[in-house]
Amino acid sequence: MSEQLLDSSPTGTRPETAAWLDNAFGLAVRQLQERLARLLPRLGQLVHVSIEVPGLDTLGWLTDNPHPDQSYWQNRDSQFALAGLGQALAFEADDIVEVERVMADIERALDQAHSTGSRPVFLGGLSFDNQMTGLWQAFKAVSFRAPLCFLQQQQGQHELGFNLYSTTLAGWQHQRTSLKRLLARLCFDAQPRARKKNRIGQRQDSFDPDGWRDSLAQTLKAIEQGQLKKAVLARRVDLTLAHAPNMPELLTRWRNKNPASFSFLLSQPGWQFLGCSPERLFVRRQHRLATEAIAGTLPRGQNRADDFFYGQQLLTDPKLRLEHRLVGEFISQQLRPYCADINTQYQPHIVKLSAIQHLCQPIHANLKPAVRNHALLQALHPTPAVCGYPRQAAKTLIDALEPVGRGLYSGAVGVVSDAGVEFAVAIRSALCHNNRLFCYSGVGIVKGSVAEQEWQELESKLQSLLELIEQ
Repeated sequence: MSEQLLDSSPTGTRPETAAWLDNAFGLAVRQLQERLARLLPRLGQLVHVSIEVPGLDTLGWLTDNPHPDQSYWQNRDSQFALAGLGQALAFEADDIVEVERVMADIERALDQAHSTGSRPVFLGGLSFDNQMTGLWQAFKAVSFRAPLCFLQQQQGQHELGFNLYSTTLAGWQHQRTSLKRLLARLCFDAQPRARKKNRIGQRQDSFDPDGWRDSLAQTLKAIEQGQLKKAVLARRVDLTLAHAPNMPELLTRWRNKNPASFSFLLSQPGWQFLGCSPERLFVRRQHRLATEAIAGTLPRGQNRADDFFYGQQLLTDPKLRLEHRLVGEFISQQLRPYCADINTQYQPHIVKLSAIQHLCQPIHANLKPAVRNHALLQALHPTPAVCGYPRQAAKTLIDALEPVGRGLYSGAVGVVSDAGVEFAVAIRSALCHNNRLFCYSGVGIVKGSVAEQEWQELESKLQSLLELIEQ
């Protein structure tokens, strides 16, 4: 179905079609445009307007609406998804320590927001550490945004809407004009486009096998000397592709292959960070908190018997159980000052993904009064599942041994609203620039780790994405 242009625009214009005007999405856009036209400036106040629309795949909507500044989040149970174009209001910081100030700014903006329809949601994340150099220069250590235009799905209900924010009249008018043009170009039912099959032309690893064996030996020596109990070493694989991938389309296929995962996409001019992570950092609804200890990895089996065998290994292998136990103990220890009670009695279960499987233990808690979101982020991030234990000793070792900075990889990504917050650990992720894809994977090193086995685990964690690229 063709797109209707309701406002003049230098690019992307399409002929007017009565059919588009008459459908529900066209009517929703016209309503939003009418509300935008009547909207009086509210300087220094976030304005949020949304209208209920029929069900629509949020990632598909992003695919149909190319934009240099796209953002996306979908939680693991698919009960909430947010797709954004542009940004109305952003809170950022160059230092992770400033996450307290950023969270306070978000909370203040939410408290003061003027909303029609749903309530505003901020989407973003924070990096593993403050080393946002090299490939990561376009991103901040902490960054959250309210999209300019968005499509949101919550428990089966879909809403199309916009956010506006400025402290000056000139800024308000500029953002309003940008939004007016964006609404006029929105497409909801684009004709299917033939997808060009991609190809990996070149591959370069940040570690070669010899360098990997040396780094693992140094890590095991530090563990033997009692400096730490676990360290997570990560590797970056740089791929040159035949052509630039379509990020929402790639993320759609990635999500479909691993449906029980968090999906995310964060953009800066010319750069996109995307991922499909199985790991929750935490979800908070008022005083209730849920998190999990997820660690220990083995491949999926070639058949049902092999798959069962690997699953039993996860539950019984001493090395894998140690790796997992350290994560659980860390989480309980870090949360204890903020919780009235913590329930760690749930038995570990196996999380099965397309190429690998993990050991996972749910953890639930009741928070003490007045616990702030930034305190939970600082307490839990980064967990031993992506850093190590003790945390500072593991960070020091990582800085010394890893040849490239992690940036947002193994950071935290999620959404913040006045209804609650939810964060995933930004693993199974990649950074994209034009036709270059920088893929990350990590493994936990504990006493008993073997270099060749850990190298194979790194490959297993990358396998799902590598297969998708050339499909």
